[in-house]
Amino acid sequence: MEVERVHRKTNSPNYSARFATCAAVALISVAGCGVPPGTTSTPRTAEGIEPFSFNLTVARHIDQPLSDQRVNRIFSTADALLLKVDNNCDDVSCPVTFQRAQSVATFDNTPAIVTTESQMDALFDNPADIKIVTLMVGVCGSPSANEVSLVLGCAFTGGTAVLVQDAPPDVWAHEWGHVQGLGHRSECAQNLMHAFELETNAVDVAERNAFLSPTPGRGLTAFRAISDRPSVEFDPDQDGFFQSSEQSRSLEDLMGRRYLAGFPRALFEQHALNMRGADLRQQLTQEPSPRYRANIARALGLSRDLVACESFLSDCGSIGGELEIDELDELIEKIIALGRLAGVDNSNRTTELLLAGSDPSFWRGRDLNLRIADDRVLNLEEALARVCVLGLGLSENPNAVNSLRELKRKSAAGINNDPWFVPQIDEAIARIEGTGKFAKQAKSHRLP
Repeated sequence: MEVERVHRKTNSPNYSARFATCAAVALISVAGCGVPPGTTSTPRTAEGIEPFSFNLTVARHIDQPLSDQRVNRIFSTADALLLKVDNNCDDVSCPVTFQRAQSVATFDNTPAIVTTESQMDALFDNPADIKIVTLMVGVCGSPSANEVSLVLGCAFTGGTAVLVQDAPPDVWAHEWGHVQGLGHRSECAQNLMHAFELETNAVDVAERNAFLSPTPGRGLTAFRAISDRPSVEFDPDQDGFFQSSEQSRSLEDLMGRRYLAGFPRALFEQHALNMRGADLRQQLTQEPSPRYRANIARALGLSRDLVACESFLSDCGSIGGELEIDELDELIEKIIALGRLAGVDNSNRTTELLLAGSDPSFWRGRDLNLRIADDRVLNLEEALARVCVLGLGLSENPNAVNSLRELKRKSAAGINNDPWFVPQIDEAIARIEGTGKFAKQAKSHRLP
């Protein structure tokens, strides 16, 4: 049975086997299908609802620090969020407990910065329930340029999940809901299963029942598919995907919020007529927060704003030094935007920069490193080269295929020693040609 990964609020699996697509994550333990072995029956709450516990195994990429104590704090916060009742939404108390089954393990079978579906396959093959990486870019089943973004996590029902290092506790709980078989519910901004809001906690009775039940399909080879891509599955005219309060937000507020996996494409489409490129470009120069600038860059790419292309080209050509994670997010969103712009840039300068950036030597000598949690740094040359190849795949320009094949030939000749570089090229070509897991999909979303 073919199943696609689920992507949180915002995604291959080995499509020959099993997965479903998602963007932003939390998971279950192999030992944790219900009350852990050896646990005595738990007392009922005042509401007469019996608490439920899961033991979760957690593993981190060897280059991404994560302590047992931090996992304990995340689980404790997630417990409290689900237990709390929010008076602004249809919400009930949910006495579920997430527990760490053992010390955090490590893995190194993928890069810390994940940029290909083949890397996601390798991550899901890792037996831990929750896998922690530094960053995910354009993965978890995003088939086209408009649906590619930074991703907080990826999961499939009845299985395991991958989370980025800064995913907040409500995202862990949200993704746990996907693992338990829940889809998105966006009637209220505080809904835990909202398609893209953060700082959420509310669950209804059906969602509570899912959290307080054994994991569906655990141990089976077929999993229930849940599709979470808001741009495909959610129709604002039919299911309350956008509230009137959402529609009334100012442009500055929309760009300023930290959405789950970038400024949502569907929300961009709803507001596109009110978004002037000049206003966005001005805001980009004035906004002090790199995280918010990343949202603005995403909107400019979605709007195919060629004027913004000049500044993006300049930024990619000159950036250097040690970056914080938010600054890296901004740089990557600008590279993704350049990929979207490459298809409409008749000067070919965008394509040429992406081709140049696909060589790690383009980034070398600039001391480009990411500062991570314990004062270590992560070199970014190979990851940024792969993101540039991803950008070429987003151009949807058939002429880029020959360039990508030449890159593949050079890589095979030893020009690039990154073992994940050729799979990145193969996926970029598949995006342009609309083949395999990147085959074109009919869109059900429509503008109001």
